[in-house]
Amino acid sequence: MTISIEGPQEPPVPPEAVRIRSLSVDPYGDGRRVRLSLDLTPFDTSPNLEIQVQNQAGEPVSSAAVIGVHQPRLSLTLHLRGPAGPGAYHLQASLSYEEHGIVDQAEATFEIRSQGER
Repeated sequence: MTISIEGPQEPPVPPEAVRIRSLSVDPYGDGRRVRLSLDLTPFDTSPNLEIQVQNQAGEPVSSAAVIGVHQPRLSLTLHLRGPAGPGAYHLQASLSYEEHGIVDQAEATFEIRSQGER
């Protein structure tokens, strides 16, 4: 019999103290999708998450909304649409609550390379 004992977990925090601890963006090799990984502080009330991605011309190429995030760690695949292609991209993630508005934001830049580049 194996018994797993995890270390002490952090206590959940109220909505106004929820933060994005880390945000990473990893483009897939096809140049049309990216993997987004987020680590949040533990929360006692589920926040909403909104994600916006713009190309280097400032045009929106992807967005997503997660209503009532259930886990403090999540990973999503975003599809880049419209005027996407090789170049630099900007991603903004916002955590919010209906009664508190936006409680935290994080940004990341990433690059999509042309199919021939590695």
